[in-house]
Amino acid sequence: MTVPSLQALLYNFSVSYPWLERLLFATSYMLGLGMLFRATYQLKIYGELRTMMASHTNIGHQVALIVAGVCLTYLPSAIYTFTYQLFGYTNPLQYMGSSTQWHNSLTIVGLFVQFVGLLAFIRGWMILSNLGKQGGQPAFGKGMTHVIGGILAMNIWGTVRLFSSAFGWNG
Repeated sequence: MTVPSLQALLYNFSVSYPWLERLLFATSYMLGLGMLFRATYQLKIYGELRTMMASHTNIGHQVALIVAGVCLTYLPSAIYTFTYQLFGYTNPLQYMGSSTQWHNSLTIVGLFVQFVGLLAFIRGWMILSNLGKQGGQPAFGKGMTHVIGGILAMNIWGTVRLFSSAFGWNG
């Protein structure tokens, strides 16, 4: 049994990346729809509880589910909006250098970082969907860290440029 080289591993990942991205988009769409249906059902229960007794119930969890469900359902639009707000452009591959073997390997590593960023973005919205849940942990900071970190990772080349210009790095 032969062990594939790192270059072969990176090449295989770059070939399967579009399909993995489509899988994540489809998964986020289904998760978003599930959250919207769950929020609608919980709003129905909330309305029934409010008409029967004047209890001190909280509507925050349902609102968080709706916001997270909408962001996951419209994931490409949410990514577009967050990317434009942070970087001023929407194409994560806008900045590319010369075409050498290192550049090709670096591009594939960048694709992997973008994939991890997409996972973090989706996970951030899943964490934010638990806000307002009674007995739940306050997770706004953790969720927003995943969302913003995911956007920064999805735009790794812009993030590198941003930090290099902010800290005066040459390269």
